[in-house]
Amino acid sequence: MIGLDGVADWATVRIRAGRAIGTLPPYGSPEWLRLDDRDPRKVAAVVVAAECWRWDGKTLPERLAVELTAVREAAEAFDAEVWAVSAAAVRRMACTPTHAELERRRWGDGGRAAFATPRPGDFEGMAVTL
Repeated sequence: MIGLDGVADWATVRIRAGRAIGTLPPYGSPEWLRLDDRDPRKVAAVVVAAECWRWDGKTLPERLAVELTAVREAAEAFDAEVWAVSAAAVRRMACTPTHAELERRRWGDGGRAAFATPRPGDFEGMAVTL
């Protein structure tokens, strides 16, 4: 029961009267339908269902808030894990030289075309005679 109030007191009396006779079948079940309408167990099963509904209505906002917080925290943890993998991949790529950087390293600042041209002070060779 929810607490000490008139509704809980009334419900407790009905439920105890039904349980004194025997097991309470779930409300709406085939066993419940077979009971006589004047059977205290039938009334008690209805009262149990009503008390569940009443209790659910009073605690639902709090339970829903807890559930939503748990779902949000799980989603944030999952996102952080996925983001960490993506961020690590980006950091690895940031350490990799670009195509332009590789070309500059291979051929110098002048590029491929400048590689074959003589630089000032280069030995130009000697004339070849046959």
